[in-house]
Amino acid sequence: MGRSNTYTTQAALASTAAGINTASSSINLKGWDGCAVVARYTASAPSADAKASTAYIFATNSVTSAAHGFQTGLKGGLATTTTLPTGLSATNYYIIAVNAGAYQFATTQANAEAGTFVSFSNAGTGTHTFTPAAANVVIQYQGSLDDSTFITVSSETVTTTSANVLFNVDRPHYLFARIRFQVNTGQGTFRVDAVKESD
Repeated sequence: MGRSNTYTTQAALASTAAGINTASSSINLKGWDGCAVVARYTASAPSADAKASTAYIFATNSVTSAAHGFQTGLKGGLATTTTLPTGLSATNYYIIAVNAGAYQFATTQANAEAGTFVSFSNAGTGTHTFTPAAANVVIQYQGSLDDSTFITVSSETVTTTSANVLFNVDRPHYLFARIRFQVNTGQGTFRVDAVKESD
């Protein structure tokens, strides 16, 4: 009797920013002779955001920018043509997305997630630009015996705007599998599709 394939498509995962890792729901491999899992990543990091100093509102320690598209946790560099606001430096920061039209800066990923922003006391002068870092995402295929503790079996690093990564597994010796996306820089959307192979 020949082998048959069953397709299992998992829902697209939420768009996720740098440092905020996400994993697919687990795939129950009981009775599977093998599987092929496709992990799909599409970068959605927006372009650099250049704003006149008047957009830097020190009363709220935020930058006014309509439809900036940044997500909390997005890492990038800040630079200026003249003088940055007092309290900000030409260095890397992590975004706190206040809303669709404003954002703040944090010094670390943890601070961004906690909402701990950097204070500045004036707007500076010139044009200030925040440039998102290029994408760097590690896609991990993980296995588990108990659907709780997962171990990485194989991984691929993605530094392009989009990628489809195939993990092909023959007769796995574990009962559950999942895909974990470790987002080091950039932001994007993710999807996982699995194909079951059985006799």
